[in-house]
Parts: sequence; structure tokens; C-alpha cells
Amino acid sequence: MFLYVRKSPSDVDPETRLKLLQKMVDNLLDRSLVDKVYVSVSSPASSPFNERDLNKTDEIMEKLKHVTGNTPDMLEYLQSIDHNICLASIDFAGISSRSHLPYNQFLIPWGTAKIVD
Repeated sequence: MFLYVRKSPSDVDPETRLKLLQKMVDNLLDRSLVDKVYVSVSSPASSPFNERDLNKTDEIMEKLKHVTGNTPDMLEYLQSIDHNICLASIDFAGISSRSHLPYNQFLIPWGTAKIVD
């Protein structure tokens, strides 16, 4: 099981963004049994997954604790698995503002998927 955390772009200073993201990660880890946590430091919910986090040298990502990687790392992980997946969404708009995107962008290529929201 893995988690995906996304923060929208805003004028928040980097230190505050780091604290907010870390709090999101920590809160989800406290409530879940997960193996991996992937984070998008700053991406709109409307952006396609393959266009998120293309800058690998993000200073905030480097400072986050208990994080496996960013969106491209998550997509790479999903391509490497050979079993079905289940996407559980706490806030569907948090993943994408267009509800068909998660299903179309990374669930269909990996076989049967179940969406729980």
C-alpha cells in the first residue's frame, strides 16, 4: 500500500510549504499501514500525472521525512508492479480535479483496478 500527497501551487513560503506537507505525510502515516509515500510538492489538481514534478532537484522534497519519492517515482513504481491495485481516495479532488484522470492515467494500464472514495 502506498500514499500520494499533493499540495497546490500557492504563494506560501518554502518553509511553510515544507511544514504543511510534512504534517500531511505524518498524519496519513499515523492513520495508515503503508510501505511507500509519494509527494507532489506543488502541482495543480488539474495537471496530468505525467506532467507533475518534472524538476527532480526540489529542495523541499529533499527535506521531507518518510517520503519515497515524487509523482514520476510513483508512476515508475506502478509500472513495475505485476498485480492489481486499489486506489483509496480521501479527497478525490486532492488527486485530480477531473475525476476521470486517475482512472485513465494510471489505473487502466495496470489491469483491473478498484476505486474507493
